[in-house]
Amino acid sequence: MPHQLLTHELNEVKNIIKSCFQRFIPNFNIEISPKCNYQAVQSIDRGIYGQVYKAALPQTEGFVAVKELKSFKHGDGRVNLQVVRDLGGLSLFKHENIVKLEGICVKGGKKSHLLTPFSVVGGRTVNPYISLVMELCECNLSIPIKRRIIKEDSQRKCIMRHLLNGLSYLHSMGVMHRDLKPQNLLINADGILKITDFGTARFQDPNDPKYSPLIGSPSYAPPELLLKLENYNQSFDMWSGDDNLAILKSISHYCGGINDATLPGAGNSQIYSSYASEIHMGSNALAGDFKPMNIEENAFDLIKVLLAINPFKRISALEALDHNFLTQPPAPDSDLKSLFTK
Repeated sequence: MPHQLLTHELNEVKNIIKSCFQRFIPNFNIEISPKCNYQAVQSIDRGIYGQVYKAALPQTEGFVAVKELKSFKHGDGRVNLQVVRDLGGLSLFKHENIVKLEGICVKGGKKSHLLTPFSVVGGRTVNPYISLVMELCECNLSIPIKRRIIKEDSQRKCIMRHLLNGLSYLHSMGVMHRDLKPQNLLINADGILKITDFGTARFQDPNDPKYSPLIGSPSYAPPELLLKLENYNQSFDMWSGDDNLAILKSISHYCGGINDATLPGAGNSQIYSSYASEIHMGSNALAGDFKPMNIEENAFDLIKVLLAINPFKRISALEALDHNFLTQPPAPDSDLKSLFTK
């Protein structure tokens, strides 16, 4: 039987999470059940902070995805902010294009201390750990991309519309996701794209607009992150499109030179001082005659305004929803079910 946690211990976990979110959402609250009632069926994925399973819910005879977060605290006793953000974010965000949270519960270990840093004895977890119970999705977006089955503009437009709808919702709440990539975009059985993994998400703070540059995935990071600049905003998410120099050189070739004029603050970066001679000038191929084959004109124009070097010149999610690529024929598919049909 799962271990029943002491009430004060579970309350401490809730209070830690609430303290991080109530600065921005004063009435924020979070519910965590002291007991889980699911049966893991098969492993779906494994990450740094836990494992994701397909699981059965006996009371409904249905299936869910369960993300077991096994490290609420680091080994040195510090609270794991990524786990806190994931728990709080999924509890707070309610939108068709955000993965749905079914509940949060605690899976029992052999000790009574949820707040003890994660440890393993004899290959088995000895701490209780928190589980996120979420809607089960069919796959993440990297699967149809790798299989090259996204062939129609109506499908591409559907993906963009679903993603931009989710981003517009997050940005309207003052939230940056900061790790958008195909693996964090799920597609459920109804063909609806869902943004997931809020471990790096955070609210923008008007009183302290500096944020960690050690965030996200380099292959999808905008130039301001690759240069380790701390002043950035929600346009970070609009770029998300590993050798930093190779990536920066590619950016400067296609999007234009990276310097203080095109990216304010670039000259203050130690990384920039090392790479300046190779990236301060660029051909800006996107603004010239360069145009990839088989890309519709409106789609190419949207790419250019999403990949502006200057983050303040990038189009917003709300503006992108009104871009000609999404408003002109052919219309976006309403869902992505066509990706699952043979």
